[in-house]
Amino acid sequence: MAVEAAAAPLATARLEARSREDHRWAAMALGASIWLLPVLRPGLGPVRPADLVIVGATAVAILWLGWSRVPLRMPFAASMVLFGVAGLLAASVSGHATIGIIAVVQDLLLLAWCLAIANVCRTPETLAIVVRAWAWSATVAASIMIVGAVIGLSALSGQVIEGGRAALAFDNPNQAGAYFACAFFVILSAGAIIPRRRRFVMTTIVAAGVLFAASNAAIGGILLGLVVVGILAIARRRGVASAIAAASIAALVVAGAAVAFVRLDVAEAAGESDIRLLRNTLGRGSESAGDRVGRWESLGDAYLQYPVSGYGAAATKAVLDEGPFNDAKGAHNDYAAALAERGLLGSIALILLIASITTRMGSIAVRPLTRGFAAVLGAPHFLAGALVVLAISSLTHEILHFRNVWVLLGLVAAVSLWSREDVASPAAARAIGDGGGS
Repeated sequence: MAVEAAAAPLATARLEARSREDHRWAAMALGASIWLLPVLRPGLGPVRPADLVIVGATAVAILWLGWSRVPLRMPFAASMVLFGVAGLLAASVSGHATIGIIAVVQDLLLLAWCLAIANVCRTPETLAIVVRAWAWSATVAASIMIVGAVIGLSALSGQVIEGGRAALAFDNPNQAGAYFACAFFVILSAGAIIPRRRRFVMTTIVAAGVLFAASNAAIGGILLGLVVVGILAIARRRGVASAIAAASIAALVVAGAAVAFVRLDVAEAAGESDIRLLRNTLGRGSESAGDRVGRWESLGDAYLQYPVSGYGAAATKAVLDEGPFNDAKGAHNDYAAALAERGLLGSIALILLIASITTRMGSIAVRPLTRGFAAVLGAPHFLAGALVVLAISSLTHEILHFRNVWVLLGLVAAVSLWSREDVASPAAARAIGDGGGS
């Protein structure tokens, strides 16, 4: 009996040690999937090289979650399932069922990956693994793209796309810009695990990657994101009243800059500049705006065919191909696409998703993190800057299929969920009790 009594604590300790090791391996698998985020070409139809690793990493995370029996949380699940149902219903009505099914399956796979990140990153150690993976992979990817551009090797830079704008192995430069812009803020948020000088070098390289991609949405998102982060920092240190005053001043400055941009014909002057960066960014602003306006007009005409249900997830190009439209392309706007493709139900689902993201980010920005999580994310309010990048990009692109979006949402969900509780081990998590979805 005495031997059995002595062996029990040892067996429990071994079980917990094994559980921690398995937990770490699950986080490392997710980190590997993040390292492969920039590798989207070449692909086989909708399946890209990164997707194979994403599916594998998600499977590893699910196996760990099932074996460890820790509380499972489901952030964003309700709104995204509703979003998928809306897309399928619309596709069945319009006769684009195949396109709709493929799009919704992709949505659900990305959601599963996001949920895996949110649930695996429940401890500071595993959160640090995933954050470091994105920080370092983005820095390496930007370095490769920049070197390729400097030496003129398009196989590395991806500059064969859109007149010299770099895309690395992303589908297009705008997708590359959004990826690097989000990584810029993630690196800044991780000041506690990345030394200051190293962080400066990494953010400089990643910011240069955004410039080489020459995405106006990504560049504008970084600038506006820094403003929002600054306002949040003031709110944390000096209170709400000071933050409101700072926001008012910032709004006046932004409005003044916008008026000056138009009155001084900055876009036209940049378009005639000898500097390629200016031509590829500010210089194509008017052309891009005109293209978006024309595309939204076609989208509105197509939407009127199915004003309540929509015409199906990802079916914009197919619908425009069938009608008397001159330019059959995608919606290039998540808000317009939600309404036109998935109808009123899809718009409601998107509003619910945005509300959930905003609420979770707000809880991170206004309250201090627990000691362990603060040791990983020294400045969590910088994550709000990354969300601003997404908000700006979604006005001119359909970003819900950008894979880095779901990594960011997984990180925001993880911090909002687990930085409130001591979940340092699966055993401690079980002691908290079984938790439901949120």
